[in-house]
Amino acid sequence: MSEKVFLKVVVLYILKARVGAVNYYDKPWRKGTLIITETGLYLSEGKAYAKIPIAKITDMKREVLSGSAWKNPGYPVMSIRHYAGDSQITTLISTREEALERIRKAVEMQGASSTEVQVSDTELRLLILLYTGISSWNAISAILDMPREKVGELFDSLRSKGLIDSLNNLTSQGSRLVRKSGKI
Repeated sequence: MSEKVFLKVVVLYILKARVGAVNYYDKPWRKGTLIITETGLYLSEGKAYAKIPIAKITDMKREVLSGSAWKNPGYPVMSIRHYAGDSQITTLISTREEALERIRKAVEMQGASSTEVQVSDTELRLLILLYTGISSWNAISAILDMPREKVGELFDSLRSKGLIDSLNNLTSQGSRLVRKSGKI
């Protein structure tokens, strides 16, 4: 790895704890090192490592799991949602509270876009609906009070701006824009 390292933390992790809608939370936790560079988040165990491209990360949030990865129940767990191809994958990491916050900030800092995309108020409302899990075109049409054809035009616009993918899921840039809006 010839990239500049911004953060290195010892963590427990489950790579691919959820793939699509299938959970693998019963997988054993592995101890390794989490490394954040300008382009990726690496989970390494000795010489072997897995890379999650920063651009593919859509969300990071605290998870509430029964039990704890560590023997000490005070260590929290964070889920990192990202895409690999067309599949949405969730990876779990567990470490000290302050380390999780440093990880979140480092990923957001590395993923921040230098060119901020401009969206209309209606486009932002659609992004917020997608962020909260509302993806039915009928529901979106009713909530935004507009015909389905207009909703289709909004999806096309957001896709061309790189804020949603071909499956109408938020990209990492789309998720960041919603979080930065302060409306969620």
